[in-house]
Amino acid sequence: NATDTAKALVRTMILEQRAEDVAWWQRAMAKRPDSADVLETLDVPSLVLVGEHDKLTPPDMAAKLAVTLKHATSERIEDAGHLPPVEQPEEFRARLDRWREQVRL
Repeated sequence: NATDTAKALVRTMILEQRAEDVAWWQRAMAKRPDSADVLETLDVPSLVLVGEHDKLTPPDMAAKLAVTLKHATSERIEDAGHLPPVEQPEEFRARLDRWREQVRL
């Protein structure tokens, strides 16, 4: 299954790093400020792609993010968790390409 493959890949990537670096990244992510006020000012097309099984940024949270952005399209990718580009690369790329055509990027 794609999610298991992604988990194995991320696990391998993390295990190849120094423990203190991984701990620093975790603390930095936990301490980062909320940027919703910045997102509200963006006036550009945006695509919010979320995996249907994402536990870090669940689909309902991604939907709220899309509402915060002025010109956002929100889509959910089936059979994916937090890493749709790794778990479902073909579907991720297809959605991204379709969105880019729609907004002419």
